Amino acid sequence: MAAISLQNDTPLVSICIPTRDGGHLLRRTLESIVSQGIGTNDLVEVIISDNHSGPKTVEICESFAKTYKFVRVIRPEQPLTGDLNSGFVLRSGRGTLLKLVSDNSKIARGSLTRLLEFVKFHSEKQLRPALFFPYVKTGLSGKHINLDTFVKQADYWPSLIGTYSCWRDDFHRFFLHWDFHDKHLAHYASMLTQIEMRGVIIYPELIFTIFPKNLKGGYSFFEVFIDNQSYLLNRHVQNGALSEATAKNCRRRTALNFCTKWHARSLLKYKSSFELNSFYPREVLVSPIERLHYYMNLVFNLFRYAPLKVLYRPKAARNRSLFGDTSRH
Repeated sequence: MAAISLQNDTPLVSICIPTRDGGHLLRRTLESIVSQGIGTNDLVEVIISDNHSGPKTVEICESFAKTYKFVRVIRPEQPLTGDLNSGFVLRSGRGTLLKLVSDNSKIARGSLTRLLEFVKFHSEKQLRPALFFPYVKTGLSGKHINLDTFVKQADYWPSLIGTYSCWRDDFHRFFLHWDFHDKHLAHYASMLTQIEMRGVIIYPELIFTIFPKNLKGGYSFFEVFIDNQSYLLNRHVQNGALSEATAKNCRRRTALNFCTKWHARSLLKYKSSFELNSFYPREVLVSPIERLHYYMNLVFNLFRYAPLKVLYRPKAARNRSLFGDTSRH
């Protein structure tokens, strides 16, 4: 790796990891980072926001912070929702680029060296593009593209927190309040806004792998990825940065390829089921009554968001969401 100089001892990248009871998956995530030997050059800092976890996760966090000087642990005063915890850890980053990483991710061996070179190259541009880190290959990796082209390629993938990054200056200027956290898509909203302003470069490698979690929780998939996602897409349609056709196709693919499959998977494997009413605690739907309630919710939402309805929603309905008319925001 070519030598990279720093200004004012500021790290080049802050790896920001929100967690709550991440346990052994968090340990594997941290091991995949520290094993790459990047901490000795002060180019990277790792920040873990421990969202009031149990003793096992607390012990893991403290162990890594004690062993590696570039790892630090922060804790909010009270338990936060997942989106708010993500915003909390991003605000604490000192790096030129803030990179959000989930607590169940593995970073490919040797990939951080190339990532640092990539970030350094784009950080020196007069107009820095947004940087997106995909989980699946696209045909546009490495190209500077606009929002409409990006949404055509990315679909629902930007909703996963491990794809998100933001230049620190932009974050503190535009996203400090972490708007839309109540919709469970604050990072998604921030990503779309960055791309509308600056365009985006899709990172040319797939460097993140997700470890499956046994427990899920926090929200209704259909509410978040149809209602709330549609609301955010429509804001950019109204701005002229996104075409109506692209937004419509994104809604359709999200419903067919993401929401329905996850609900069905959760029914077949109850340990992956989603508690629908609150973010914490995560609950496993084990009793027959709970599973019947979950099944009824799936059927209701399948009818509510049937593919034809997603494809051919009237214009008035597309501009309306659970949170009111998009023109008010």
